[in-house]
Amino acid sequence: MTDFADPFQLEQFLRRLPLRRELARKIFLKQKCLSTADTARKILQDEPTKEHHSFLVVAEHQTNGRGRKNRDWWSGPAKSNLACTLAFETPCWSTEAASVAGACALAQVIERFAPGKIAAKWPNDILCKERKMAGFLAEVLQNQKRSSTLLSLGLNVHTAPPSSETNYPAIALAEITQESISRTNILAAWILQLQALLTRIKRTGLQTLEDDYLYWLQRW
Repeated sequence: MTDFADPFQLEQFLRRLPLRRELARKIFLKQKCLSTADTARKILQDEPTKEHHSFLVVAEHQTNGRGRKNRDWWSGPAKSNLACTLAFETPCWSTEAASVAGACALAQVIERFAPGKIAAKWPNDILCKERKMAGFLAEVLQNQKRSSTLLSLGLNVHTAPPSSETNYPAIALAEITQESISRTNILAAWILQLQALLTRIKRTGLQTLEDDYLYWLQRW
């Protein structure tokens, strides 16, 4: 498979985020792993301390990603797509709402590459031109000290799975834009957008999230 030479630039990523932030306070960049979700679980189990409570796991190459109902998730060749898991303190709302928040934030980010062509599909997919571009998976881990939400994202940035690898038509972000795209910048933009959305939800309640999600659902 082709190497798209889009390595994750950690220093550039950190420069795009505020020093004082609630999400992704610590970054774990893995050159290769089976699953970013599995890696995040292990971090929480091995290092259940406060400073590791808000972190992000990013994989250059994920070899055994999983989707809903334990289905295989095609992650593509190394350095071509986004595979990550964000861990944060569980909000006082459902796991499904965490997936929805992630989807709304991502839709807002990639909408600028394809205005009017991005939509959400229940419960956790982002579509472009009625083809799947991204998916989310959320779960909650509880221990004696705290509850953590793991929000995993798989986004086709440079490559999409062949039809033989998926039961739903797929598309990559690179297929819909002539702009130079960077996995690093897209992920940073998503973190910022998600943080802004979570802040709004805290201030105005879940109706904000419901309104946002309905807007993206109606695009489908």
